[in-house]
Amino acid sequence: VPGYRAPMTVNPNPTRLGLHLVDLRDPMKRLVKQGSDGNDIETDLFTYLKTFVVHPTIVNVDQPIYTWNFSFTHDERQKFPHIAHGKQSQHSVWTFRPGCRTIRLRCIRLPGNPDTVAEKTWCTANTFWPSVFYISVNDKELYVRRKVHNGKDLPLDITEYIKTGENSVRLDMILGQDECKTSKFVFGVEVMEVAEFDQILSLIQSVPAAESRAAIKKRLAPTTDDDDLAVVTDNLTIDLVDPFMARIFDIPVRSRYCFHHECFDRDTFIRTRNSVSGPTPMVDNWRCPICKGDARPQTLVVDQFLVDVHAQLARTNGLDGIRAIQIKVDGTWTPKYDTDEISPVTDNPFSPKRKAEGSLGPVPVRPRNNVSHGSHSPAVRTQEHTVIELD
Repeated sequence: VPGYRAPMTVNPNPTRLGLHLVDLRDPMKRLVKQGSDGNDIETDLFTYLKTFVVHPTIVNVDQPIYTWNFSFTHDERQKFPHIAHGKQSQHSVWTFRPGCRTIRLRCIRLPGNPDTVAEKTWCTANTFWPSVFYISVNDKELYVRRKVHNGKDLPLDITEYIKTGENSVRLDMILGQDECKTSKFVFGVEVMEVAEFDQILSLIQSVPAAESRAAIKKRLAPTTDDDDLAVVTDNLTIDLVDPFMARIFDIPVRSRYCFHHECFDRDTFIRTRNSVSGPTPMVDNWRCPICKGDARPQTLVVDQFLVDVHAQLARTNGLDGIRAIQIKVDGTWTPKYDTDEISPVTDNPFSPKRKAEGSLGPVPVRPRNNVSHGSHSPAVRTQEHTVIELD
């Protein structure tokens, strides 16, 4: 029924609730690379969205049928994983190597009435299938795995059905009246790249220290052009604690789409996105741990200003217990440690979440006996913006 969605269970169990969809389960994966002796050895690999064969397309409720055509050359087809089909009721085995590519179909839902979809928006949106639709790839009807059975809607891998030469994907939709009132559905066909750790590192670029300093000074500049009012802050605090390691990063990176100056550790972030051999799906969660924005390998940048900060702290034996640096308008900075009182005026608008996750250490709390006696002495000094009225 268009618009109807089956109710969710408290703990979705695909093995039981999705037993009738057993043929849609993920294949067994074998992740290998060639060893020094020429033989295959198992290894951890990484997968990320590289490009599109069908760019994100906003579907119109008044157009129920869409057909997308695209082609693959023989060389491109050879980059697909090797697929060994098992006997009936057995897993097929897909062998992945560095440089492999897979093709998958996804749909997302965006609020409002957007005309276009930015790639960074697409990459961070969860898969969301319409209530009733039919998908066929090269005249082969395929079925999707939904939230009610799996805890969330899952992308549809169509690699196995792609052939050398011309290919077509057909979409037939029957949308409910309320499904597109406040949002739009967007379909796209993705090319997922498989790479090893060193290949991921080669995609990361750098931001010069001078560029970072200029951006920081710009944030410290007056925030209004009003001749009668100027809002000025004389410093900026940047957290240095990596959200995964609970200490200062080794190599600071962030996405070029991030608006904050705070960074996370390069190697730790990448290695926590690894995929391993077995029945579990490939990991492709490339979101900034601070702002949840697009942080795919090709979007990551090393902040050379914070690299210089790390190097200077290392020379002065100042890495232990460091939590943040406080930067003044002239570009000079001072370190802040666990024992210091840190101003809450930080560059990162998401710092309360980081504190809640424990990345900045324990949050100061008022002693219980002070609460009972009505004491209002703050645990951390706050620093307010200076407002200057000009005559």
